[in-house]
Amino acid sequence: MPDVKVTYDKTVNAAYVYFTDPQVSVRSAHTYPCDPIDVDGMINLDFDEQDRLIGIEVLAATSKLPEYVLQAAERLDSEGISAGSSPTIVSLHSHQHRLEKAQGHE
Repeated sequence: MPDVKVTYDKTVNAAYVYFTDPQVSVRSAHTYPCDPIDVDGMINLDFDEQDRLIGIEVLAATSKLPEYVLQAAERLDSEGISAGSSPTIVSLHSHQHRLEKAQGHE
């Protein structure tokens, strides 16, 4: 499973999950807001000009994303800046492997 970049701003409780190559600058051509009632919150899907999903914005992130993702994310708030954070790539595959190992499914 590929690694993805995740940023998190604790001040506004918002996270962003990037599905783009970190070396390439890609702009969102359009955003599809998910129905806040159906997802019990606000989640926005960003697409590029070729209609490929390039990222997901998650508001109320602490109620929507696993804690390990938010802890590993690049911090955009003053807490992260003062800690001197650098861009972080979250390996979802590594987390899944640790979960399986802990559950004895390895």
